[in-house]
Amino acid sequence: MTPFLMFKDAPPDRIQALDEGADDYLIKPFDYGELFARLRALLRRPSGERSPLLRCGSLSIDPATREVLVGVTPAELTPREFAIIEPFIRKSLAVVQRRTIALQAWPEEADAVGSNTIDVHIARLRAKRARSDVRIEILRGAGYRLVVS
Repeated sequence: MTPFLMFKDAPPDRIQALDEGADDYLIKPFDYGELFARLRALLRRPSGERSPLLRCGSLSIDPATREVLVGVTPAELTPREFAIIEPFIRKSLAVVQRRTIALQAWPEEADAVGSNTIDVHIARLRAKRARSDVRIEILRGAGYRLVVS
């Protein structure tokens, strides 16, 4: 989720933030009592309630441990490759734009958007998940998406 969304309070902005993985959304101005009540509610949730494992087909990732599995076999990914594959898994079948990939994997620079750097990393990821039933598909002019075969 991009940081600028935190300052938007229109319903579409809140919906987008929640769809992109936010557990909650609090708009300004807010009451500190409400903020603390929301924090207490989060702390009351059982720790084992949600599995941290994200799946799409036979491909699964654990964001906490940064482990990637193709079926039951671990896949060795570089930190940059993990940063690229994570938004695909989180958004599952949705389109991931090149700019989103660039900002996720290269937060200090968005120069990767115009170069073939992203394409090279996508090719490497395709090779590493070759045993999987999931493929990365390019949508010209829109971005990429994960597709289960």
